[in-house]
Amino acid sequence: MFTTSDIVEFYSKHESEIPRKTVNWRVYELVIQGVLERVGKGKFRLGHTKKYSPEISTRIFKWNKSIKDRFPYISFCIWQQSWINEFSQHIAKTGIVIIDVERDVAESVYNHLKEANSTIFYKPGKELLNDYVLGLDYALLIRPLVSEAPLQEIRGVSTVTIEKLLVDAYSDLEFEFVKGMEIEHIFDNAFSRYSINITKLQRYADRKKKKEEIRKLIERFTLKNNVLP
Repeated sequence: MFTTSDIVEFYSKHESEIPRKTVNWRVYELVIQGVLERVGKGKFRLGHTKKYSPEISTRIFKWNKSIKDRFPYISFCIWQQSWINEFSQHIAKTGIVIIDVERDVAESVYNHLKEANSTIFYKPGKELLNDYVLGLDYALLIRPLVSEAPLQEIRGVSTVTIEKLLVDAYSDLEFEFVKGMEIEHIFDNAFSRYSINITKLQRYADRKKKKEEIRKLIERFTLKNNVLP
């Protein structure tokens, strides 16, 4: 076991002028990533990472195969809107599958998939989403994939990381139903359950033009929960 003072001393040997605030933030990142485990106020031991790995449904496997067979060289990400329910207070009834596809071929993928699915939508606007799409029992949403989005592969399926799930839930029209206190609850639960790469999350948030808002959100609940030493 070691203390915050031990960590400060370690960093000071390599960076003599390092501010205490910087050390605190690094400690926080190491705790979130699972490298360190907090055992008391200002006390730590080496921890174990816990990676977010959502369950891949039969539907996702189906659409993943269809896209790969037709477009074997493109980048895309396929996931379910309902995955956010793991972290929320109020369970949303949704059967929406989201497919984020590199921008240049997104419309081609939409045209390909609509041959076998009538409830498929390409970049639906806020009015259509709220008045119709989000009320469907099942639908496919095709959206342009933001470049450098953090992805992972699970059983051959390219899908979201926890960092992308959180940033999209915070920023996208499809998740208007989790705004306010609900999104704070979602972030809080996600950070308590899984290892999260803060750098990766903030880089993606910057791509979505939400970096400063999400930074403030993270700081607010980490201070509230006394996460920083």
